[in-house]
Amino acid sequence: MKALGKRYLNWLAQQPCAACQAWPVEVAHVRGPISKKTGLTMPRRKGEAFYYAIPLCPGCHRHGKRSIHEVGERAFFGSLAVNPHQLVASYFARFFHAGAAEGNTA
Repeated sequence: MKALGKRYLNWLAQQPCAACQAWPVEVAHVRGPISKKTGLTMPRRKGEAFYYAIPLCPGCHRHGKRSIHEVGERAFFGSLAVNPHQLVASYFARFFHAGAAEGNTA
């Protein structure tokens, strides 16, 4: 993993849960962008899609009845009335705005 990617995922792990604001969190990879080559969703955790991640507490990520793994991404983000791509972009923008991309603490 490149240094920037490692800093980004470490920074995400320090943020509150995107759904309920709880702590601690896990870094949850979500469906990434559409490939310009194939027109299909890019595989999670590969290439550009690796950065499509959000912080979720264990209950919202894996264990709860309404967790993203239990209900699926569409239902999960629908219940939050959030566009997942915009949410991911907002975290990435905050990461750069905070100076964490350069190794500054946020």
